[in-house]
Amino acid sequence: CMGSMIGIIAAIYRRRFRKEFVHPNPNLGVIENLVYMMDFNGDANYKPAKEVVKALNAWNIVLAEHELNSSTAAIRHVASTDADIYSCMAGALATVIGRRHGGAN
Repeated sequence: CMGSMIGIIAAIYRRRFRKEFVHPNPNLGVIENLVYMMDFNGDANYKPAKEVVKALNAWNIVLAEHELNSSTAAIRHVASTDADIYSCMAGALATVIGRRHGGAN
């Protein structure tokens, strides 16, 4: 299910910018493939930045552990303004660092 969602997210993102769909790379992990499919620019040697993949992996774990509460609301609100995916993720991440979040991190 997670793998399918990654493909759908990447396809929607690329379509929004009138880019062709990029098939997943079987040599990459799930989150690495998300970045790959969203940002692939045609370069056969392209590989997502390790820092971005590490950050998104951490974000994915935080979301799974927190049942998508405040970060889900934030990402939906930011996305509803037609913001890009990176801004949406930044908004979602920002909700889990506040002192009222509960300090579970």
